This record gives sequence, structure tokens and C-alpha cells, in this order.
Amino acid sequence: MHNWQLGQDLYRLLNRAQHEARKHLDALFYAQLGVTSIQLAALLYIADHPNCLLGDLSDGLSLNNPAITGLIGRIEKKSLICKQRSPHDGRATLVNLTAAGRNLVDRSADLVAQTNRLFIEGFSPAELAIVERYFETLIVRFSGEQND
Repeated sequence: MHNWQLGQDLYRLLNRAQHEARKHLDALFYAQLGVTSIQLAALLYIADHPNCLLGDLSDGLSLNNPAITGLIGRIEKKSLICKQRSPHDGRATLVNLTAAGRNLVDRSADLVAQTNRLFIEGFSPAELAIVERYFETLIVRFSGEQND
């Protein structure tokens, strides 16, 4: 197989794997928690970053501002987060979990652990190290981030 054929196959496989994983996780998380995978990712990020700025959430989830605005609006409608103006900058919005949001994050721990096991099942630590290095390389290559 030529390099360009391998590259086309990897591109197709990456797209297919991302699509299938997202579809599976969305169904699983929605059935058990009432949120999608990206909504849960946002809640987990906010749980780890109290008084989270929307820009920081955008960076943390690698989403653009319009996508974050829509995502936050949908989560807020579920009463899982609350927004408030920053006391330091009236243009900035801070986001925190509500009690219901904190409860959902706590309830998600076993499901997230189960999901992580699905991702690594059947692979040796050496194989997973290669996969991790591959994805980290792609992130740096395409985002311009630098590994420290």
C-alpha cells in the first residue's frame, strides 16, 4: 500500500471511528444521564474549573464561540449550569454547575470509567502508548499547540 493510500484509509478510519464512538456515546449517555457526550464533556470541564469563563470552556472542548453558546444554552435549559457576569469584566460570563449538574457529574463517574474501558479493551499498554502518541502528534500538528 502506498503512503497516499494509507493516508486516505487513516482519514476514513478516523472519521468513521469518531462518528461511531460519538453516536454510541450519545445514545448511552442520553439514555442513562439525559445528556449527550459533548454536554457531559462540558459539565465535566466545568466541574474541574469552577467559575469557568466561556472562552476557557471553548478552548478546553476545542469548540468555536457559536458552538459553545448553543451548547451552554441547551445545558442551561436542563438546569445543570448557571451563568453569571464576571465581577471583574462585565463582558465575560462565568459558568458553574447547579446542584443538579453536580449530581449528574457525580452519577456519571462509573459510566465514564466504563466508557474508557471500552476504548482500551483488547489493546496492550504498548499499543495504547503508540495510539496516544499518534493522537498527541496529530493534535500538535493541526492545532499548533506545543507539547511541554
